[in-house]
Amino acid sequence: MDVNLTPRWVEFFQERGVEAVHWSALGPLTAPDERLLETAAEGGYVLLTHDQDMGTLLALGKGRRPSVILLRTGDLRPQAVGPRLLAVLKSLEEDLRAGALVVVEDRRVRVRRLPLG
Repeated sequence: MDVNLTPRWVEFFQERGVEAVHWSALGPLTAPDERLLETAAEGGYVLLTHDQDMGTLLALGKGRRPSVILLRTGDLRPQAVGPRLLAVLKSLEEDLRAGALVVVEDRRVRVRRLPLG
């Protein structure tokens, strides 16, 4: 998960049986977004972020990996949006395995399969 989200997300996911790692455990906090995307793609991870630029980077990269979930909710705390995010992960598992950009907003969820373009 991206550095722009609290590391408390890791504990939230792990307590529910979902593997998670915060970028701060993997690399420097100043790493460019491209490095996060590259690491997620290489590891087969889904990148959770609040960074709206990730969608642009996915489109420019024209790749099929990694899947990215962009949180665009008013409240980013795990206890507030976490249960909804778990439901999204479960319901969109096939899309995420295939490669997708998922935008989770307060009132809707949008899904676009990769590559974008």
